[in-house]
Amino acid sequence: MDIISPVDGVVTYVSKCYPYGGNLDQYKIHIAYAHRNGNLFQLELGIEPMAGALCSGPTGTPGYYDPYILVAQNDRVSKGQKIGSMVLVPGSASHIHFNSKYQN
Repeated sequence: MDIISPVDGVVTYVSKCYPYGGNLDQYKIHIAYAHRNGNLFQLELGIEPMAGALCSGPTGTPGYYDPYILVAQNDRVSKGQKIGSMVLVPGSASHIHFNSKYQN
């Protein structure tokens, strides 16, 4: 399943393996889409396969999410552009958290 950028902007952060919740991990993409008074508005996407520690911990595979991330920090993206793919593991839920952040 494709992950599509909902905004025009610049990729400010990519995390290819972010552990959370004890035995889960995720990958992240942040996109700056506007600025005001020198401060950035960013859309933060936290992609959570919820299928265990796929890239982290003793059972994870380092680099597991690499093929699913199609952008890098400082890349310009356009609204509607494919920026990644969702990891779908049979028998597991998957979702994306969207957060909008103004500077910090």
